[in-house]
Amino acid sequence: MKDNNVRFSKRLCAYLIDVIFVSFVISLLIQIRFINPKYDEYTEYNTKYQDTIQEYYDGKISTSDFLNLEKEYSYNIVKYGIVYNVLIVVIILAYFVLFQKFNNGQTLGKKLMGIKLVGMDKNKLSLWQCLVRYLPISIVYVGNILILILNSIFVFVFNPNNFYKVNTTISMIISVATITSFIMVLVRKDKRGFHDLIGNTKVINDDVKPKVVKEEA
Repeated sequence: MKDNNVRFSKRLCAYLIDVIFVSFVISLLIQIRFINPKYDEYTEYNTKYQDTIQEYYDGKISTSDFLNLEKEYSYNIVKYGIVYNVLIVVIILAYFVLFQKFNNGQTLGKKLMGIKLVGMDKNKLSLWQCLVRYLPISIVYVGNILILILNSIFVFVFNPNNFYKVNTTISMIISVATITSFIMVLVRKDKRGFHDLIGNTKVINDDVKPKVVKEEA
């Protein structure tokens, strides 16, 4: 019988494929101008933010000035980009929860790498498990859905300074959870990360067949 434990390298490759795919889809959709009525303001602050980062790296502005501008620009990017945040959350949930659940526990990345997600309870996989296991490690490079949801709320509750502090704190907590989960996959014998434990799931090789127990004659 083949070993059910999937190598970390295969899981990482599957994850990166999914990141690239979802990022590509999102990048196409956010270019559609009519989706966001605040498109001009959104792009304006995005441009200002990128220019400020470049100026900081070039040594044209001090660290304190950069941080002050970063607070203002990041706040307004979220404020004028709420529609995009909602769009990103919908796409991510549709792909990693709905699609994975109804596609034999596989995303595009998992399919290409020959692995799949199963539940620990007789290999059954529920929508709830797909959702719960995904939240701690929502795609860092695309946008963590917990951060996107909370930011869309906090932008109407806090001023730019407090918003920046809350956002930074939440981002650090989720980053620690993500790193911890990856380390667990590396060191645990069963290759289950923090997200697998709370979701009661496991990633296995797709070609692994259940062990057949022969009956005695």
